[in-house]
Amino acid sequence: MAFTRNPVTGARTTVVEAVPGTGDRLVSGGTEPERWHAEPGARPRVDRARGVLSPDQARAVVVSAERVERLLGGPQDVEWALDTAGTVWTLQARPVTAHPTGAAGPPPGAVGAVLSSGTPASPGTASGRVRVLRGVDDLPAFRPGEVLVCRATSPAWTPALAHAAAVVTEVGGLLSHAAIVARELGVPAVTGVTGARDLLDGALVVVDGSAGTVRLVAA
Repeated sequence: MAFTRNPVTGARTTVVEAVPGTGDRLVSGGTEPERWHAEPGARPRVDRARGVLSPDQARAVVVSAERVERLLGGPQDVEWALDTAGTVWTLQARPVTAHPTGAAGPPPGAVGAVLSSGTPASPGTASGRVRVLRGVDDLPAFRPGEVLVCRATSPAWTPALAHAAAVVTEVGGLLSHAAIVARELGVPAVTGVTGARDLLDGALVVVDGSAGTVRLVAA
């Protein structure tokens, strides 16, 4: 997938995430993607290499996504595929549905050291009690205003995401389901947090979706 704006900062930067195989592995957050960034007129730079795309292939994806934006007249979320001959195919595109505001609420109490960090995926900060969910069967245990912590999300998680103070996932990138839905709902999110489900259930934390951190809050 490719966004023709940075989905967290709103900067005029094309963000490309890629995984081997079909795109559902990227959207589901089930695997860690390779990530590229490209400012207008500049060659893409990789900030999370996975051996998926060469620099020239990444550049071809960026050029294709920017062409789609020009044709459709606004920032686009572009789904693409690369065939065995190296040709980039645009599969579908839709307008970017969430625009970052950078809104942040002050955390209660004194914020302590960083407990975990990952990919800043949805901007803003929020505090709440950690609720670690191992799977969809645990969703009834979730309470509105808690910080939803899980491995990854799917559409079945959307009702909980809508009521979460923040979202933290162990896998996934900027363009995973959790990140996209969190931005649409205005919920801070951090993805790709190694060992997120080891966070203490019930701990009061502040999640910074702009910095990609989870910090303990003194009671």
